[in-house]
Amino acid sequence: MKTIAFYISNHGFGHAARNIPIIQNLLLLDRDLKIIVKTHTRQLEFIKQSLSRFSSRIAYYDEYVDLGLILKENSYLVDKEKLDAELKGFISTWEDRIEKETSFIKENKIDLIVSDVVPWIFQSAKKSGVRSVLISNFTWAEIYKELFDSEVVNIYEDSYRKADYAFIFPLAGDIGKYFKNTYEVGLSSREFNEEPVKYIKNKYKRPIVFVSLGRSVEINDEIEVEHLPYDFIYTEGIKLRGNNTYKLPVDTGNTQDYIKASEIIITKAGWSTISESICAQRPILVLNRPEIKEDVNTINNLLNLKIANTIEFNQLDEENLSILIEETKKLIENYRFLPDRYKNSSKEIASSLLKLSY
Repeated sequence: MKTIAFYISNHGFGHAARNIPIIQNLLLLDRDLKIIVKTHTRQLEFIKQSLSRFSSRIAYYDEYVDLGLILKENSYLVDKEKLDAELKGFISTWEDRIEKETSFIKENKIDLIVSDVVPWIFQSAKKSGVRSVLISNFTWAEIYKELFDSEVVNIYEDSYRKADYAFIFPLAGDIGKYFKNTYEVGLSSREFNEEPVKYIKNKYKRPIVFVSLGRSVEINDEIEVEHLPYDFIYTEGIKLRGNNTYKLPVDTGNTQDYIKASEIIITKAGWSTISESICAQRPILVLNRPEIKEDVNTINNLLNLKIANTIEFNQLDEENLSILIEETKKLIENYRFLPDRYKNSSKEIASSLLKLSY
C-alpha cells in the first residue's frame, strides 16, 4: 500500500480547494492508496468536509505549515513591515520543522511528498530520500522578491530547488527556473453539481453576480449595489449593501456551484476561484493588485485569453460596476477559443502523481 502526503498552504482556502479534486481522484484511481494531509485548522476542516466519504483512507494533521501574506487592516494590500517580522520568526522554526518531518516521513513510510506551496518540506523530503513534487502556479520566492531583500528570498529559493518535480498550473509566471523537472498541467477544479446549480438559479429572480475576494482579505467598508439589476451572492472578506445581496455562510462547502450558477464572477486573482470560473466558462471581473506577482501573472494571462477584465479597488461602486459588468459579460464568447489546457485536469494530475509514488 502506497502513501502520499500533501502539505497544503494555510494561506486562504484556494490551495485546499484545488487539491481536493486531486486527492479525490487519487483515492478513486487506487483503492489501496493512503493519503496524509497536513495544513491548519480551518483549511483542514474544509478538506475533511469535502472528502468525508474517504475519511477512513485519509489521515489529517492540524499544523501551521505556511505563512503566505499578511494584509493591512481593511485592505487588500500587503503589510510589508508586519510580514517581514513574521517571516523571520517563521523561518527560525524551519530547522526544527525539517528534522521533525524527516522522522515523520520515515516512520509513516511515505512514498511521495506533494507540496502546495509549502517550501521547507522539500528539505525534509530530500533528507528522507523520498520523491517530492511542487504543484502550484507560483512560489513565495517570486512574490517575496517584489517585497523584500534577498535574504528571505534566497532561503525560500533554496528550499524550492530541492523539489524533484514541479507540476505547473496554467496562468503561472516564470517559475520553472527553480526546478529541474517541470511539467505543465491543466486546471484543477472541484466538480459542479447540477442539482444544486439548478436550485441556486431558480432561487434568485435576477441574473447572479458571484463576488469573492477570498478569506485572506477583510474589507470593512460597505459597497452599495442595490440599484444594479442583479442578485449579488458574496463570501466573507467583503461587505455588500442592498436588498439584492446575499452573504454565504462561512461553512458553505460548494462555492463552485454558486460560480456555475452565476452570470459573472467578481474576484481577486485567487487561482482556485479563477480556475473554477474558467471551468464553468464564466466571464471574470478581477481585482487588480499590482504589488503581488502572482496576481500580475494571473491577470496578464486572463487578459491575453480575453475572458476577463480588471477592476480597481476604488471602482467598487454602483456606477463603475454597472459599466464593467456589462462589458465583462460580453467576454463569454471568447471561451470558444480557449486552448485545451484550460480544462479540469485533476484526474490526469492525480494519475501522474500516482505514477511518481511507485
